Amino acid sequence: AIPLFGRMIQKNSELHQVIQENCPEVQFVPASFSSDYVQIKNQEGMFVTLYFTFLNHEKCVVEEEIHETMDFLVFRENRLEEDDIIFSKTLPIESVYFSNLALSKKYEDNRNQELLKLAKNMIHLYVSK
Repeated sequence: AIPLFGRMIQKNSELHQVIQENCPEVQFVPASFSSDYVQIKNQEGMFVTLYFTFLNHEKCVVEEEIHETMDFLVFRENRLEEDDIIFSKTLPIESVYFSNLALSKKYEDNRNQELLKLAKNMIHLYVSK
């Protein structure tokens, strides 16, 4: 599990709302780079240990298409009892998203061309045509 402290999350998202409702110890500091994000901090004089993790990666083939999901959990550490799950969501994984990014021409000028060449040479190992 990875600490959530200091991380940015999207303001008014489902995750933001759940933490706000269940963790009064958390302070949401507006991000300096965008009004759409907040940083997770502890309220002054209070302390909470929140973590996030990804579990239960599942992959199956449905009508010749790969379907993948992974569970995202945010929990409050509790050393005396079972950890307290604050947020849980099953996330769909777009199997071809990263290969589509590598092959996209939209941001080609901003990319490291050497790494792009390497990706193009190796992508056939991971993506079926």
